[in-house]
Amino acid sequence: MTSTVTTWTTQVMMANDNEVLSNPVGLIAILLLLALLVQKELAQSYGEASARLWQQTLNIAAVPLFLIFGLTMITRLLALFP
Repeated sequence: MTSTVTTWTTQVMMANDNEVLSNPVGLIAILLLLALLVQKELAQSYGEASARLWQQTLNIAAVPLFLIFGLTMITRLLALFP
C-alpha cells in the first residue's frame, strides 16, 4: 500500500492539470455533502429535541463541504475559460 500511496502522491504533486487535483477532492466532498444533507433531512423529519442538536451538528459539518464544493466548481469553470 505504501508504494501505491507514494505513486499517487507523486502524480498529484507533479500534475499540471487541474482535473488531476480536483477530481478526488471534489468527488469526496460531493458524496459527503450528499450524505450529510440526507442525514439532516432525516433528523428534521424525526422532530425531537435530540434531533435538533443532531441537525446543528450536521450543519457545522456541511458548511466546509459547501465551501469545498464551491471551490471545486469555480476551478472547473476557470479551467473551461483559459
